[in-house]
Amino acid sequence: MTGPAVNHPRRACRHAAIAATVAIGALATLTTTALAVTPVAPTFSHASVSTTLAGGEPFVSYDPSGGKAGPDLVYTSHEGTTHLFRNGVEDLNSVCVIGQPQPSGFVCSYANQVNVWTSTNPLAGPSSWIQTTVGHDLTGKNFNTGPAGSTSPFGAGFSDPDLSIDEGGYIYDTGINLANDSVFASNDGGRSFLIGNNNCHSGDRPWLAGGVSGEVFLATDTAVDPNTNFSSGHEIFHGVISGAAPLQTLTCSGAGGQNDPTGTGSTGITDVGTSHAAPGGQYSAAGKLFYDHNTVAGDPYHGAIIDPAIFANGAGANGTKAGGVGISILPNAAQAFTSGVASFPQQYQVPVNTGVFAHWPSIAIDTNDIVYLVWDTTDGTGAGLTNKIMLSTFDLKNPSKGFTTPLTIAHPGTTVLWPWVATSNDRAGAGNAAVVWYQYSNVTNPDSGGGDVRVMESSVSGTGTVAQAPVDAVGTPIHSGGICQAGTTCVATGQDRRLGDFFTDAVDKNGCVLIATGETSITDPKAATSRPLYIQQTGGDSLLTGQTCATPTVGAVPEAPWAGLILGAGGIAAAVLFARRRRRGPAAWG
Repeated sequence: MTGPAVNHPRRACRHAAIAATVAIGALATLTTTALAVTPVAPTFSHASVSTTLAGGEPFVSYDPSGGKAGPDLVYTSHEGTTHLFRNGVEDLNSVCVIGQPQPSGFVCSYANQVNVWTSTNPLAGPSSWIQTTVGHDLTGKNFNTGPAGSTSPFGAGFSDPDLSIDEGGYIYDTGINLANDSVFASNDGGRSFLIGNNNCHSGDRPWLAGGVSGEVFLATDTAVDPNTNFSSGHEIFHGVISGAAPLQTLTCSGAGGQNDPTGTGSTGITDVGTSHAAPGGQYSAAGKLFYDHNTVAGDPYHGAIIDPAIFANGAGANGTKAGGVGISILPNAAQAFTSGVASFPQQYQVPVNTGVFAHWPSIAIDTNDIVYLVWDTTDGTGAGLTNKIMLSTFDLKNPSKGFTTPLTIAHPGTTVLWPWVATSNDRAGAGNAAVVWYQYSNVTNPDSGGGDVRVMESSVSGTGTVAQAPVDAVGTPIHSGGICQAGTTCVATGQDRRLGDFFTDAVDKNGCVLIATGETSITDPKAATSRPLYIQQTGGDSLLTGQTCATPTVGAVPEAPWAGLILGAGGIAAAVLFARRRRRGPAAWG
């Protein structure tokens, strides 16, 4: 993260996630469940999604149609044209001839569209993943759209994907060109995206949250304060699908219902500024936002938008600001866009001051209306690099109680970063969550250091009070060396930015964990970009009490139609053209 204080990771380059599953809860408060006292540790299997296309900032989720239309899984990732390692760019194997019958190399994969795949047999490898990416190469040739051909006139944007599902089963994705944030929707399980808006607004690092059927909320950074790493323009916009198929349209609007046909003509509801959690403090929303679908007794936030946030509260050491994490809430979100609401009215902060090591915290909401928030800290020895993964919970039914005392998920004595959290949308899984993170084999500064990187997972039960022993989800390093977090400038400096800015996890209908990550060590170590990797829990106890992932429920439908999509993610020319993108300030490791 960066920036003295709050480390608002606006990341230098945006990014990506979160996604976790929310379920329409019971009308009465649910009883949370716990994993077995001595749970069987999870085991995982993995398979490559593609051996040629990039896999940074990835998300995976179940098709919300329940198998009636479309494949079981949808996977999306960054196109890779700004997630590069220059050594790979200089490799002759990356060179290609634009327009050749079967182009190869990262330049030839450019389609001005984030990558999207679907699969019914994901562990079978690349042959089972059908690409539905839309767009064209530099000559206008549609070589990158899979067997279905061109699947959408929408989705212009080479980076920053984010999946979400609304209560009607529409799947939303997004991509950016910096000048525009596109939002595009599928009503056939991700096979095609025939509904969309290529200019929902302008900004960087968009995040999506599906609401009621045909409704989506877009968060984007319209500006960034270089002095604080806070977004000085983190705004939320409202999208609505109208009309009848096949002529449906997606219209976006800002605060007060201002129509925004050009993507620049309105102001959104802001989620940045003076914090209501700490007098005199400042905050900025940062990360994957969620819509509260739950209807639980005592819940005042049904229909609200919940945003993870980073706080700066007064003076810290060496002239920096004391940092913290928490959430920001917009109650009655749809109504807020027509009633003149200008900014998010409520913020809540975790009761500890801790900087954020990477880009942003991650949240998920379970069916009992408990928000799970995870982040990587900047405390520890070795200039703050022997840091921790922490978790705290917030009960939306009892907001006056605030956040719980944080639980340490991991403190291995090495460097850890980029945690993501997901919950089940099944009532039997209330109180349980899955946390994933990257873990170095040593103490290092990821921007300039080295070491092996592994994907770690820990199951959490007791509503954030008990963390099981971490498990290596792949069994081998998925990356070796540095992970540059300085945005598009990484390409110019020759640093390795192939993994992007985050990776994500999800929970399927059986309570088993799914993970989407990039990797640079398994498929093509010398490539200029990472490759997308799919990881699935295939053994051990699931997050649903008494159920094992070794024998999944026969005929179990994927996710509920409206569950929040669980997980998360542009040519050399693009990297140069867009070098103006925000970049993080000097890393503050101490």
